[in-house]
Amino acid sequence: PKSAGSNTTKIPAIDVAMGGDTSINKKQPFKELDPSRCRPWKHHNRHTLWLTKERCGSLIESIKKEGQKQMGLVRPIEGDPDFDYEIIYGVRRWYACSEIEGRKYKAEVTKAGDHECARLMNLENEESEDITDFEKACAYKDQIDSGIFAEKIELARELNISQAMVTRLTRAAEIMENKKVAEL
Repeated sequence: PKSAGSNTTKIPAIDVAMGGDTSINKKQPFKELDPSRCRPWKHHNRHTLWLTKERCGSLIESIKKEGQKQMGLVRPIEGDPDFDYEIIYGVRRWYACSEIEGRKYKAEVTKAGDHECARLMNLENEESEDITDFEKACAYKDQIDSGIFAEKIELARELNISQAMVTRLTRAAEIMENKKVAEL
């Protein structure tokens, strides 16, 4: 909920038992950002090829009519002359805003590390109806391969899903290692 008269929101205590410490019960500032100064986090679960006017058309129209109802989460980038923020979650919302002339992208700002950002992104996406199991599979594989999570059991424990499910999904994501399949 937004605090009266301020540009802050209170993050719900959605994962206290998991030991998260970056966003829980702290006031997070939100900003209205120029979408052209943001880019998806390199470990994000949305591939930019899936961000098109056709796939995001209803969201674009909704934001045009009603404004952006849910905020994204971004993290500041330092030393990049082209971008100021990387998007941890809310990439579809960012894309939709970028397709509307003059529209700012509303996002909360965090300085959380990769591990916490992966956890927050995955938790936020569990409530999303439009993210596919394949997108999750690719994200889980990337998060393990990049060392954000040391092994599948750690990812499973952090995200409160079964290790068997993580194993199945990461195996499915291996199909993207085939260049011909990835190009399709």
